[in-house]
Amino acid sequence: MIKPSLLCLPDENECLSSHVCGGASCHNTLGSYKCMCPTGYNFEQFSGQCQDVNECGSSQAPCSYGCSNTEGGYVCGCPPGYFRIGQGHCVAGMGLGKGQNHELPLSGEIDDSALSPEACY
Repeated sequence: MIKPSLLCLPDENECLSSHVCGGASCHNTLGSYKCMCPTGYNFEQFSGQCQDVNECGSSQAPCSYGCSNTEGGYVCGCPPGYFRIGQGHCVAGMGLGKGQNHELPLSGEIDDSALSPEACY
């Protein structure tokens, strides 16, 4: 019985070709490659580009009080009577500083400087 011989070839680095992953970064693997996008994006093979993921449309519902998709991420809403400030914190309307104009913007967002130290997050 004759045993077949194995032929070992060096791995080809497909990432050396600049157009392999389009706008995504390329990661060489043994015998292949993988196109990788930043967090919040998926690689679309057809277009060869990173496309934004709509986290608000996922079945895992990342927010309890409404969700707005953003480029590469999402922003959660706040419960009734609360307003969003800064990086997604919700504050009660009574947390506004004394002497401030208590009319809030229609977007439900207020500037961090309008808060008193007693604000609840």
